[in-house]
Amino acid sequence: MRIRRILAFLLLAAVPVGSVVGMLWLKSLRPELRLRLMAPLTIATCAILVPTWAAPVLVVSAALWGLSGLASAHDMVVQGAFVQRVPDASRGQAIGLASAAMQSAQGFGIVLAGLLAEVLTPAAVVGLAGAAGVVAATGAALAWRRASLAR
Repeated sequence: MRIRRILAFLLLAAVPVGSVVGMLWLKSLRPELRLRLMAPLTIATCAILVPTWAAPVLVVSAALWGLSGLASAHDMVVQGAFVQRVPDASRGQAIGLASAAMQSAQGFGIVLAGLLAEVLTPAAVVGLAGAAGVVAATGAALAWRRASLAR
């Protein structure tokens, strides 16, 4: 029983630990390189979770979640790029709207995952969420690229 608790702790700690490591790594890079890595890391954050569908052993799941957390450090770059591109006069409103949209999307995702977990295994739900995230992140990356080229 004690080992299961330790493994569960590793699984729950994997994403935040990976994220801290990722932020320290990204912080050490040049700003232009961080921007170039933003889209691939956004996609990788989700893609890394797709193998969870196969319900790997807990240690492998924790490693996947840790790597996903590392890639999720792209949030730091996204937030910086967003703030720099919003005009000063509307920055507060834009940040408030972005925050509300993020919280709403996360809440919707939790509800949807809970409903799916009623008919699928939790591992399948995480893998499916990873696949859906890849599609959404790829769309966002393409939109970012188009917007960047238009500048």
